[in-house]
Amino acid sequence: MFVGLVSVASAEATQVGATVLIVHGTHLESGASAPIGAIPAPLLHARHDVGRFELFAEGIPPFGRVPLGNNGLGISGIELTYLNGVVEYRLSPATRVGIGETIYNQQTTYNQPPIDGFPAQQLDRSRLVGTRYQLDQTLWQTARVHLDLQLALNPHISANLGKHPEGLGVPPNIWVVLPEAGSQVDATLAATATSRKRIGVRYGLRYLNLIMRFPDGSLADRNTLLVPFVDITAPFGR
Repeated sequence: MFVGLVSVASAEATQVGATVLIVHGTHLESGASAPIGAIPAPLLHARHDVGRFELFAEGIPPFGRVPLGNNGLGISGIELTYLNGVVEYRLSPATRVGIGETIYNQQTTYNQPPIDGFPAQQLDRSRLVGTRYQLDQTLWQTARVHLDLQLALNPHISANLGKHPEGLGVPPNIWVVLPEAGSQVDATLAATATSRKRIGVRYGLRYLNLIMRFPDGSLADRNTLLVPFVDITAPFGR
């Protein structure tokens, strides 16, 4: 899933960048799990400074279906897009706090046992939305290199999970909808080196823990991810 998050103030009002993520972790549902192993993903981001305020947005664009190997859940592939927007306020040169919104759109394909000899699948589709609270802290800094920590929390994420069995004679507009709610913890540690032309190269590690539950308290799914990344950022408009 994502990163391009922490940077120190610069003379440029606007910065844009691109990140390569290597997503690794586990997807858990009702006691069974599916490993997520070293899946590359793109992430785009932009930041604009307005006095002490900073506007930040990042997103994973649609890039097709990601196939998964053998797993205990029968998942054959996942399609995912992600958007995160935050307004931050600079308390000091090293500390920022922010609030924003996180949105996930996902569609998961499950292989089902054949029906009358024909392959069958089930589609799960949902949009997850929740308010994000964020703290950015510069831990160490020289003239051209800095080390940053970001801690973020979505204390409440809501979603409606739609399920559609294919290959069973069900019309394509028939979906079973189940409400979900949960939370997410998101932490990033990153080092950035900046050239004289204000080109930044950033690398680090991001940790994500997203838990969703049904209204009766049972587990819908849990995603625990470790995401190494490399990022390039450049000034825009000047």
